Amino acid sequence: MKDLDKLSHEELLEEHQELQKRNEEMRIQLIGSEKLALLGQMLAGIIHEINTPIAAIKNNVDVFEKVVEKVRNTIAAENDVSDASSAKIEKLLGMVDQLTRVNRTACSRIHDVIQSVRTYARGDKSDPEVVSLNKLFEDSLTILRHETKGRITIHKSFPDISLTVYPGRLAQVFLNLLANACQAIDNEGDIWIEAASTDDEVKISIRDNGRGIAADRLPGLFIDGHTTRESGMGMGLIIVKKLIDLHKGRIEVASKKGEGTTFTIFLPN
Repeated sequence: MKDLDKLSHEELLEEHQELQKRNEEMRIQLIGSEKLALLGQMLAGIIHEINTPIAAIKNNVDVFEKVVEKVRNTIAAENDVSDASSAKIEKLLGMVDQLTRVNRTACSRIHDVIQSVRTYARGDKSDPEVVSLNKLFEDSLTILRHETKGRITIHKSFPDISLTVYPGRLAQVFLNLLANACQAIDNEGDIWIEAASTDDEVKISIRDNGRGIAADRLPGLFIDGHTTRESGMGMGLIIVKKLIDLHKGRIEVASKKGEGTTFTIFLPN
């Protein structure tokens, strides 16, 4: 530690400015953590509110299908129904069948989104859990479907690897990196997700063919609130780094302006 009594005025000013900078960085990280905690609480409440009506709709669809089947059987048992009327009724029931299938598909889609968001909204238990890497990625892609649909092609290449991790926190890493990749692609593009496992570690890479990052910005990517966009704090690369550190892993980045970016994560196996 420096002896403050022996420092010049300029050196004291530099020390003061450095201390202010560190305090500001800590304040930003604390605000980010508080926002994430509040977001988790809000999402948990929203999920609870959505789950009840969705369950009711799903039950109604089940009952609706049974009623339609009974109507169809009753008509088939009637002898005085003309062929023309029977055909018309069957056509109408066919339309009902189609609408019911659409409703069931919509309910399943909402259920999938709810389950995916729940991964992020819940608080992780104190101990790590064994989870499927594929499930964590699928959860992230489900949440980001509005960003990728019709615009970005996702290429996945990895076996279904199981890891002992904090699921919510690692899921947040994937969501942040994938969201960054989506936002780095201006129009149409591609994202590649690859993973491989050895006896010692799991290597995971997320690559895009978006705008890329200038070489002079790469060294400070995880330490100064870097963002590749014109404003804002980015998608929390500092937090990403801390969450990977929590898992005793490491993250690397390679990028070329105009050609895309690759984030590579190494986690102990």
